[in-house]
Amino acid sequence: MLMILAAFLATTTHACPAFAAEGLLPQAPAAVVICFDGYALGHSAADREPLWSAEHLTAAGVATALKAKRAGDFHPELLLPKSDRAELSDYLCADQFDRGHMTPVGDFGVTSEENDTFTLANMVPQLDTLNEGLWAGLEGAVRQLAQHEGELYIVTGPVFGSSPAKLKGRVTVPIATFKAVWDPATHFASAYVAQNDASGAYKVVSISTLQEEIGFDPFPGLAPAIKAHVSDLPKPLKLDSALKPRACTK
Repeated sequence: MLMILAAFLATTTHACPAFAAEGLLPQAPAAVVICFDGYALGHSAADREPLWSAEHLTAAGVATALKAKRAGDFHPELLLPKSDRAELSDYLCADQFDRGHMTPVGDFGVTSEENDTFTLANMVPQLDTLNEGLWAGLEGAVRQLAQHEGELYIVTGPVFGSSPAKLKGRVTVPIATFKAVWDPATHFASAYVAQNDASGAYKVVSISTLQEEIGFDPFPGLAPAIKAHVSDLPKPLKLDSALKPRACTK
């Protein structure tokens, strides 16, 4: 399993082009880029979570993933300094917050790539009703879109707002999570933004509007006209909304 760790500033080029729309990964100042075999992420030491997580999702990849059994164990990211990373204890007995995947395990069918998505560097605190309900439905809708279109570039991450809380005083709790989608065949790009609460509320916005909300450009390689336009995205799939039993060992 090949991984590359590098500081990534807004003016630098990317380290893993396979996951970058038009050759440029998101430009989040001071994020640390980690390149896995299946996706890349930009990690924030201040927030102990990703600012973005990027993947190139193909119809063939979805077909393989749909046949695979979900596999992986949550783990701290040992490529990061201990002081900068989230630990399993941060999420233990954390009220109603799940370890919410940004790049989802359901997009992969290779065991090593599935396990890579379980790094805590790819997680944000997501309310369980969002993570297991609306968010799972949005992930499923994007997979169906990739099957229909052939390929998509996707960037997923948190929206913090002005005064975010900290889970156990360490991991920043977002007010929402976003999933930005670009279709290189039709050149459409837009983003879902889902509230990190039990409301089930979400919106579809332009990439330019999303950039204003998160403070960096998720698709710096795209033309301004593409980023300014709001394109239709599919509605979330209707899934069983029953929450999974929660186990907590103090």
